[in-house]
Amino acid sequence: MKQAFIAVENGLCHKACCTRAVGDLSCLFSLILGICTLMVSLMAIYTHGEVTRTFGINLYYGMYIVLFASLCTIWTAFLGMCGMSAKNRFFVIVLVAGSILLIIILLIGLLLVLLFPYLAGDNVGAVMLKNLKDNYGTLAVITTSWDYLQGYLLCCAVEDNGWSAWRDSKWFLDENSVLLDDTQTIPASNPAYRMVPKSCCYRKLDYLTRQLTDEYENLDRCQNWQYGPPKFTTGAHNDAIYYRGCLPTIQAYIKRFSFWIMLFGFCTFFFLITSTTIGCITLQQIR
Repeated sequence: MKQAFIAVENGLCHKACCTRAVGDLSCLFSLILGICTLMVSLMAIYTHGEVTRTFGINLYYGMYIVLFASLCTIWTAFLGMCGMSAKNRFFVIVLVAGSILLIIILLIGLLLVLLFPYLAGDNVGAVMLKNLKDNYGTLAVITTSWDYLQGYLLCCAVEDNGWSAWRDSKWFLDENSVLLDDTQTIPASNPAYRMVPKSCCYRKLDYLTRQLTDEYENLDRCQNWQYGPPKFTTGAHNDAIYYRGCLPTIQAYIKRFSFWIMLFGFCTFFFLITSTTIGCITLQQIR
């Protein structure tokens, strides 16, 4: 009878040890994946920080939520490992409660990041167009942001072949206004006539460093050409101006980053669920 009791007790101890080992492993993976998600989110926010000002809204709500969730995941996973190893009931409770909360937050953040390119394109495009027409050239922050956006992403205006948007802007009127009469513009045949800003123009490539320089390929042809873009949406090809719009380019960039955020985020999501389950089992064993 005593031997049977000892055997049962040893079996329970072995089961408890295995459960805690799986819990430690799950917390370790959550910690690693949380760090990876943190790095990807920081990279996306850092490299595209200026872009957010172009929209009048913060495009990266989802990325900031994922960033916050990844920081909390790292801390919760660390406490969970300590709780599993030391059989500390308080730490395990923190692990379970934190994991449940993080599952909800992380899921919301991932959905915001992943669904943006498909659901918010029209709304963001309208905000971008309004900023371009009303604020470029009048507000320094918006002007700098648009120049950064177009120069960094090698795009022009909002939509593909969308140079005509610039001709409806306040910048266009200010740039081409007749001296002493702001309501009139100079003729298109005038060499000083400008249809798009410099940031829409191709820059020369330094073949040694493989970096773009501050010199332009052909500024006059880019800003005022009578045989095709930007004056017409069709006609002879103008190799001095960007054809691609900034909105499709941004959507492509977000999709590129969202793949890695999705990969690490959903892996973290899986291990958080595992940690929650193991934590609940461990709470039953630690009394």
